[in-house]
Amino acid sequence: ESFGVILGGSGQGEAMCANRVSGVRAAVFYGQALAKEAVDIGGSKSADPFEIIKLARMHNDANILSLGVRFLSEDEIKFAVELFLNTKFTGEDRHTRRINKIEQ
Repeated sequence: ESFGVILGGSGQGEAMCANRVSGVRAAVFYGQALAKEAVDIGGSKSADPFEIIKLARMHNDANILSLGVRFLSEDEIKFAVELFLNTKFTGEDRHTRRINKIEQ
C-alpha cells in the first residue's frame, strides 16, 4: 500500500489538490486537539490529541497525510507521520462502503 506526506503552511490547499487525484484520500493535521464528543459509533471518548490521525487511517483509509507546518513543531510532525504510517485501516464494512462511494 502506498502512502504519502504533504507539507504546507496550513495543509488545507495541499490536501484539496491531492484529493483531486483518483485513489487519493488526504487527511489534514495541523495540530493537537481533543475531541469534545465520542470519537466512534460505540461512544468511546478519547483524551489523545492525535486521535484525528488515527481516525483518518482507521475509518477513512487515508493514504496521504497533509501537515500544516505553520502550526506544528518538528517533534509533532515526526510523531504524526510515524502514527499515520503505523495505524491500520479497520476494514469494517461501513467504512469500506463509504470509501467506495467516495471513489465512485
